[in-house]
Amino acid sequence: MSGIQGLSTIDRFMQHVIPEPNSGCWLWIGAEKHNGYGVFNKGNDCAVRAHRWSYEHFKGPIQPGLVVCHSCDVRCCVNPNHLWVGTIKDNQQDMSKKGRFKSRYKDQTHCKWGHPFSGPNLKIISIKGKPSRQCVTCVKNRTKTYYSKSKEAA
Repeated sequence: MSGIQGLSTIDRFMQHVIPEPNSGCWLWIGAEKHNGYGVFNKGNDCAVRAHRWSYEHFKGPIQPGLVVCHSCDVRCCVNPNHLWVGTIKDNQQDMSKKGRFKSRYKDQTHCKWGHPFSGPNLKIISIKGKPSRQCVTCVKNRTKTYYSKSKEAA
């Protein structure tokens, strides 16, 4: 299928890619969003994130609810060999393992009520797209309090 300038979609895509020989990244030099992720117009004014398009073109469809993650941690990389699919939680855990978990509370080992931020008592959640730690014990306690108050009111 040919589009703009008579080129196929993959040829138009690859016009915006520069291979980086040391890392193996394919650096996206086309349009990008404010957050550093590439944007590709695949035709008919349909713009998509470049790394997602690359994954789908070279590896296959992305199931609903999953995100495309970078093993290289380079946002402008579109090399399908550096991309993997997972949940937001998978991506956040990968980020945490690599030491990219940025939070002003990152050195905090316990919640404000003294419960540890570790093991089964730690849950990583997303708040406005940013990873956050949650104390499982406190969540359970708040849930119990909420339901007991709602039963009293009924």
